[in-house]
Amino acid sequence: MNNILDKLLEKLTVMKKENRYYLSLYYPVTLETRDEIDTNLKSFILKAIRRKKHLARKTRLHKNIVDKVLSEITSLTDLERGIGIFIGFNSSKQQHGRADEIVDVDFDMVTFSRKPRKEIFIGNIYSLDQLIWLENTNIEALVLNINESQCSIYLKEDNTLEELTTITNPFRTGGKDRNEEESVEKFVKEIRQYISSPGKIRVKYEYLVVLSSNSYQGFIKDNFGESTWSNEDFIPIFIDKNLSDPEEILNYAKIGISKSQKMKKRDRLEVIKENYSHYCEGWTESIKAINSSKVSTLFVKSVVKRKGYINIFSKQLFTYPKKDTHKIKNIVPWAIKSVIDNGGDIVILQGDNYPNAPEIAAELRYAKKRRETNNKKVLKKWVNERKGVPSIVSGTTDLLRIKFSSEPDLEEITWDKFFELLEQNNLLFIYDEEKDSKFCTFISKKS
Repeated sequence: MNNILDKLLEKLTVMKKENRYYLSLYYPVTLETRDEIDTNLKSFILKAIRRKKHLARKTRLHKNIVDKVLSEITSLTDLERGIGIFIGFNSSKQQHGRADEIVDVDFDMVTFSRKPRKEIFIGNIYSLDQLIWLENTNIEALVLNINESQCSIYLKEDNTLEELTTITNPFRTGGKDRNEEESVEKFVKEIRQYISSPGKIRVKYEYLVVLSSNSYQGFIKDNFGESTWSNEDFIPIFIDKNLSDPEEILNYAKIGISKSQKMKKRDRLEVIKENYSHYCEGWTESIKAINSSKVSTLFVKSVVKRKGYINIFSKQLFTYPKKDTHKIKNIVPWAIKSVIDNGGDIVILQGDNYPNAPEIAAELRYAKKRRETNNKKVLKKWVNERKGVPSIVSGTTDLLRIKFSSEPDLEEITWDKFFELLEQNNLLFIYDEEKDSKFCTFISKKS
């Protein structure tokens, strides 16, 4: 993880000072020259600052920020796809001439290989979410649209498709039948070599989506299939379509990825959940496991924000105030950083593909003792002590859950109905005895 993240997280734990503001922005770099970047970046920064009414007329501050950025950008050699800039400043001092420049301790810059969710933020804290996701998740997909004459290469992020380049088939002679097939086969190998070459595709991606005519699917799968890659962490998806419209390419890529996600990530979370002795979910349980360095994989939804507390010396996290802790507006970056620092993996549950998944869950390195029961008295007592209610997942008729808060995806049912479904589906209730734990799940009874 880049040291800049450590620095910015540390700064956010310091008590807020009067007139103290933080600017974080991302500037996308395309095929501009360095002079063009300097000119356009200056306009980009000024436009962003002027949107804030309390900063709009502070021309000295605007000049100081622009001068600092343009002087520091010369040290960046590879701009990748964008530049991240993080600046802290006291707007009052700089407006009245008591500080003529942005000092180094208040300035950080980093290059990004993918685009964040938002490009500009000015407020009393840094907007760190973009940096967290950029450093800990791959871009969603690299998309190849291949036909006899060319291959268009795109990057897919959420609902956008960005064209990187188009490669023309140098082997095509205009011949038919065998000559045409040999031409495309050589071209496919050329594409494979291109995307595998260091520096050509400078981003990591979760999926490789290949769209092509069915005529060439055989040797395309031979060259791009999962077994042909070594030490690559992405999933190939093949779609039998020959398209030219980017909107259609995007739609088919989304469909292919959605199907794969349901089979891969969701299955992974469900499989881990079934191994209930190595699983926990919810903020209290997950944060406790993170503090104990017990998390091997952390699952977290990409847009989640959760207030919390941190002991700045021990870096222990809490969901409630405790002695010697600072309040932080978003505990998620700290949780992710702690898991990675202790050798764990992160799985970001992106988009709307996981409506019933918890906001945060973890696979544990070590087994945790769980209890099991279907005794009505014991089960009801455990649930009632934690202010829970029996429920089912909305839109289903028998998918049992325990509802502990106003979760919109859960529908309350009676205890009679709950126990009827428990018996009908041959399920066993698993739970933690610890007083502050709300962990519970359902597994099939052993036959």
